[in-house]
Amino acid sequence: MYKLSLIFIFLIFTETMFTQSIVFQSSKSTRAAQILLDRGEIEFKFKSDSKELIDKDLTRIISIEKIIPLIGGQGYEVYAFASDAQFHEFLDLNIDFDIIQPLQLRSLKMANTIAEMENWDAYPTYQIYENMMASFAEKFPALCKIDTILSSTPSGNYKILVAKISDNVDKAENEPQFLYSSSIHGNETAGYILMLRLIDHLLNNYSISQQITNLIDNVEIWICPLANPDGTYFKSDPIGSSIANAKRSNLLNVNLNRNYPDPDLGPHPDGKSYQHETQAFMDFADKHHFNLSANFHSGAELLNYPWDAWTTSENPNADAAWWEKVCTDYVDTSRIVNPVYMTSDFADGVSEGGDWYVINGGRQDYMNYFKNCREVTIEVDNISITETQNLNTKWNENYRSLLNYIQESTYGIRGIITDSITGIPIKAKVWANGYDQENDSSQVYSALPVGNYHKYMIAGDYNIAFSAPGYYSKSFDGVTLENGFATILDVSLVPVPNKTSEVNAFSQLIVYPNPSSDIIFFDPEQYFDGIVEVSVCNTNGQMVYCNKYFKSDCLESLNISSLNDGFYILNISNGQTSINTWFQKIK
Repeated sequence: MYKLSLIFIFLIFTETMFTQSIVFQSSKSTRAAQILLDRGEIEFKFKSDSKELIDKDLTRIISIEKIIPLIGGQGYEVYAFASDAQFHEFLDLNIDFDIIQPLQLRSLKMANTIAEMENWDAYPTYQIYENMMASFAEKFPALCKIDTILSSTPSGNYKILVAKISDNVDKAENEPQFLYSSSIHGNETAGYILMLRLIDHLLNNYSISQQITNLIDNVEIWICPLANPDGTYFKSDPIGSSIANAKRSNLLNVNLNRNYPDPDLGPHPDGKSYQHETQAFMDFADKHHFNLSANFHSGAELLNYPWDAWTTSENPNADAAWWEKVCTDYVDTSRIVNPVYMTSDFADGVSEGGDWYVINGGRQDYMNYFKNCREVTIEVDNISITETQNLNTKWNENYRSLLNYIQESTYGIRGIITDSITGIPIKAKVWANGYDQENDSSQVYSALPVGNYHKYMIAGDYNIAFSAPGYYSKSFDGVTLENGFATILDVSLVPVPNKTSEVNAFSQLIVYPNPSSDIIFFDPEQYFDGIVEVSVCNTNGQMVYCNKYFKSDCLESLNISSLNDGFYILNISNGQTSINTWFQKIK
């Protein structure tokens, strides 16, 4: 009888606990549904025993924010965001989770005038942000111009703006093109104020600070403080009045930092169309030739360098040693002010992206792989929305490092590449033998109209090769590079004779109509798989157009209306095989 009583009690206890579990899960699901209905995204955390599960499976279902190794090697605590569809897919995995409630700020000061931004202890309303950007150009017209990356976000309420700062702001010079950009995640706001303040600091200290004067005189600096205004000013009433409800994704609940072409998974790795913000930035990057850049985030404190799509063991970055040095320099400089800054995630404050956790579709990998620009991700605050009382602290921790990172763009091996006969600048490939890797697109290219190139590497002796369609290749052995210095190497390439007859010999690619006054059509998909490069050269061998595409996204037409009349060579290559043909531009 005693044993039967114990069994009966156990069954009742078990049933009670099971019922409570169902009620608890139901309660969490109800709260999750309310948050998703209100915000279109939810933040939550859970535990995982396997990093491989995180990197290979979970990262493709949800938007992972960070992972923290548990003590004693007992797995990982994972922080993540998800849209409604993503969250339901996660629930199907039956992983226990805890909801993280949207951040309730203790301190949030919004500035309604430019004067209220004077102490840099507030966030501007959106209109004041626009006014500040306009005032930079008005006060410093010789040094600053404001460009528009996107004239209207999906809400129709905001723009994506960028400031160009240079001593010759209307002229292309033999200078590196440098880019800072922040808040692609709308609720990661410290970088927003850091970038606004950096613009102000650069302009107001030109001709006063020797370092800043040298930077503006020798670097073409571009700064985009706010890349996702729909997310940052989400549900503000009146429109643009507050960041209190800022969200990670854009208005359409798409994580913009998973929405770029990916070097591993290809186009549309998130299964979404390219968002207006994404397409606008890709168009902006196509118009320029950025050599060095950084993208600012919050939610952690560290510098995260490429690759995000691969771990080091899967695909080591050719520039890993250089990245380690540059990132460590940034952290060490910041720690002069705060010795424990950027220690919460890694002792040295630096990680290769995939070694932390793998993501696909990030802007960092897009810029490095497809635009041959060196871009790093800088996580500046463990709190996503930095409270206004801490904004000055973040500036003091970071501004010296921000200036030094811009200075880094002036180092490396650099020079101008020209036609040996005409002296005209050309676009050419710069490759370090025994260093660069085809599988991570580590080569760089010279940029027109100047013909300048900038290749960043760790100190050492290198064999550097230069090549361009229609020219004989040339290489230089024993090129010495020192950290913190520039090695100047100008190069003249000799054109291959009888280029026109050679072009006629390999015309397997069909172009129509030919001749044409505005648009030519062609079909590269029948020849190549994977990533293809489409380029156009004139009969002097000058490259007048070059871009990379996935086969599925590849151009099938090209607008040639801006070209001068004459004959041109169209080249399509996948890095191993190339096809060429000629076409004629007429009025």
